[in-house]
Amino acid sequence: LLHIMRVVLALLAAAAGLGADGWKDRIIYQVITDRFANTTEELSSCDGVPGVANCQWGAYCGGVFAGLQRNLEYIKAMGFDSIWISPVPENTQCGYHGYWASNFFEVNPHYGTKAQLQELVEAAHNKSMLVMVDVVFNHVGPGVNLTHEDAYRDYPQFNTTTDYHLPCARGVNTSNQTSIEDCWLATLPDLDQSIPSVTDTLLVWIKDLLATFNFDGIRIDTVPYVPKSFWKKLRGEIFPGTYSVGEVLIPDKPFAYAASYQDDPTEGPLLDAVLNYPMFWPWREAYRFQGSFAAVAEAAQWVEGNFTDPSVLGNFLDNHDQPRFLFENNNVVMLRNNLATLYGWPGIPIVYYGTEALMATGGSDTLNRDPLWRHPLTPGNLTVFLAQLAGVRRSIPTSTPLSVLYADSSALAFARGTVLFVSFNAARYIGIQPSAAKKHPWTSRDQRIREVLTGLTGSVGEFEDRDLWTEDGEPQIWMLDGENLLV
Repeated sequence: LLHIMRVVLALLAAAAGLGADGWKDRIIYQVITDRFANTTEELSSCDGVPGVANCQWGAYCGGVFAGLQRNLEYIKAMGFDSIWISPVPENTQCGYHGYWASNFFEVNPHYGTKAQLQELVEAAHNKSMLVMVDVVFNHVGPGVNLTHEDAYRDYPQFNTTTDYHLPCARGVNTSNQTSIEDCWLATLPDLDQSIPSVTDTLLVWIKDLLATFNFDGIRIDTVPYVPKSFWKKLRGEIFPGTYSVGEVLIPDKPFAYAASYQDDPTEGPLLDAVLNYPMFWPWREAYRFQGSFAAVAEAAQWVEGNFTDPSVLGNFLDNHDQPRFLFENNNVVMLRNNLATLYGWPGIPIVYYGTEALMATGGSDTLNRDPLWRHPLTPGNLTVFLAQLAGVRRSIPTSTPLSVLYADSSALAFARGTVLFVSFNAARYIGIQPSAAKKHPWTSRDQRIREVLTGLTGSVGEFEDRDLWTEDGEPQIWMLDGENLLV
C-alpha cells in the first residue's frame, strides 16, 4: 500500500511540476555533495571510509546535506536559483561522488539521513530555489566478484546475474552502439534494461525518489550507454512535470549524436535536454587555448539548426568530469570572458562549485572535485561578478534569439535582443575589420548605451567610431541606458 501511495504522489508531483519550461530562466549551481560543505567549519582530512584501506579514485571528505542547506544563502547571493546535487542512493565502498549505487532505495549515509535530504529540498524551495538530483540508470558500483556464485548479493534490487550484461573482453567500442549499450563502462556492472524486471524496478525507483524528496529535475548520467527505448519509457513515466537533462559524453561522436537524445528520428522525443557539449568543446578551445571564435560561431549555427529546443540545453564551462578552467589556463580574465558568454548564450547556465573561489585544482577526478572548504574566498573572487551576470541573464527573455555578429581569432560579439556581449581571448584587441564596431543590435547612433560590468556610458556613435576594443581583455556587456538588470 505504501508503495502504491508513493507512486500516486509521484504522478501528482509530475503533473504539477514545472517541467522544462519552468527551468528555462534558471541558473544552476552544481555541487559534489561530499566536497561542498561539511557539518562544521572544521576542515576534514578526506580520510575516507573507516575500515577501507585504499580508495584508489578518491575518498569521502565529509560533505553532507546539512552543510549544503547551511550554505543555500551563500549560493543564492551569487544569483543562483537552482542547485544540482550528487546522486543520493547508498553506494559501494569509496563512492563519495554518488555514481556507484548499491542500494537504490536507501540514502547514502555519508551524506546524511532521508529526513535531512527532505529538509534540504524544503529549505531550498522556501528560498524559491529548485533542486535537481543526479541519477544513474546505466550501472551499479564496482566490487562484483564474478567467480562467486552469489556475485551480486550486495545489490538488493539487482542481485542476480541475469539483471546484467556480461562484461566485454575488450571493453566498450565507442564506434559500435551495441557495444556502448551492452559492455561495462570500466569495471561498473552494466544493467540490462531489456530485462522487464530491471526496467520496471528502475522506473519504480525514480518515481519513488521524486515523490519522496520532491525534486524538481534530474540530471541523467551516462545516457548513450542505455538504449533509447528506455528513455522513451522514462519520458512516459515522469514527463512533463520533471525536467531532465542528460549527459551524452562520447567525444568522437558527431554533434548529431547528442541531439538525437533530445529528439530521435525514430523514437521521437526522449529527454528534455542534454548537456551542451557541442558548445563546450569550441568554447574550451577558444577561451583556454586561444583557438578561433569562428568555430564557436559555426557550432552555434549547428546547435540552433539541429536541437529541437536549444533554450533548455545545459550550458557549462567545466564540471566534475572535465578539467576546471583555471587548471588548464590559470587566467582569471579569460575565465570571466567565458562566463560572460555562458550567461548570455541560449540555454541554462550551469556553474561548477568553486568557480567563484577561483579553484584551479585538477589532474585527477578527485582533485577536480577538491573540497570547497580548502579554498576560502580571496580578493578577486567572482561572487559579485557572477551576481552581475545573473542580473543580465534575467533581463533577457529566454525566447530571445541569438545573433552572432562577429567572430575572428581573438574576439566574439553576439547579441540577445538589444544586449550586446563582446568577449576576447587576448589582452589587447584591435578589430581586424574596420566595420567590426558597427556590428551591434541598436538602431541609431544617438542611442545611449552603458557597459554593465564597468558602468561606462556613451552613445552608439561613440561605440561605432572607436578602433581599440580592449586594452585589458575583460568581457563587455552593453545595454541600452535605462534598461534595468533583474535580480
